[in-house]
Amino acid sequence: MNPGDFRHRIAIQANTPTKDPNGGEVDSWATSSTFWASVQTLTGKKLEIARQIDAEATVEVRMRYCGSSGSGQVTVLNQLLSGTRVFEPILIVNENERNIYLRILCKEKRGALEDE
Repeated sequence: MNPGDFRHRIAIQANTPTKDPNGGEVDSWATSSTFWASVQTLTGKKLEIARQIDAEATVEVRMRYCGSSGSGQVTVLNQLLSGTRVFEPILIVNENERNIYLRILCKEKRGALEDE
């Protein structure tokens, strides 16, 4: 992969529930780390393959491997933020188990930032 392909700044966010004034829990997302990544909308054959995993998968994010622990770890419990776009990871693949690149199939959350 060409390093120039990593032109999108991605923030990895973790859910940190907080209490509202009435004592209920409100979802709040806090950025744990940021990385350069490649964000591609899936089309054609790649889209059909992704939809075999999850019908709502629409985006593929590729980034450098960020370790198996620590603040850079990506899980399906996180969300990825790229500008005003919010992505929910569905599947995270360590390509060829070589700890070089991660391929993350995501679905885009619509209107997520307008709600906050």
